[in-house]
Amino acid sequence: LVDRIAAEHGTVDILVNNAGNHCKKYIWDMSVEEYKSVLDVHLTGAFALTKAVVPYMKEKRHGRIIFQASMTSYIGQPMVAGYASAKAGYLGLIHTLTAELAEYGINAIAPGWIDTPMFHKATDGDPQRLGKILGRIPAKMVGDPMDIGMVTAFLCSDAARYISGSCIPVDGGALIGF
Repeated sequence: LVDRIAAEHGTVDILVNNAGNHCKKYIWDMSVEEYKSVLDVHLTGAFALTKAVVPYMKEKRHGRIIFQASMTSYIGQPMVAGYASAKAGYLGLIHTLTAELAEYGINAIAPGWIDTPMFHKATDGDPQRLGKILGRIPAKMVGDPMDIGMVTAFLCSDAARYISGSCIPVDGGALIGF
């Protein structure tokens, strides 16, 4: 995939690792295979893509790598053991990659609750859950997808040239609201 993109576009300057599957089960109901499958998509997939783009970035002496982490990188949440493990694993991976490749701006973003179809699937028809979520967000609102896009654009720009190894929560203060 990366070689094909580089052949079509000349290089790869930015990689955003943004996988989106998870197995929503309590840990005692989840099989080892289901757990490993989620880790493979998120953590192993991100590692493989990162490994594939680094030679292009080294050749050009420029690039940015962003990992789409999560609040579950920091906090426990029921029924998402594989997802939470993978997203927490991103933090270890970006720390190691930064120690090896800091000049390529390797960072993560940890979105909070964002106004997406997935958020609505979880909260529409459940005012109690929505109230609980909003009660934990000091900003008293959910984010907009553009909030994530703007932080991504910032991290990929020259304005962030000296930022590497960081994870920026974009969560309306939710991590401190717990």
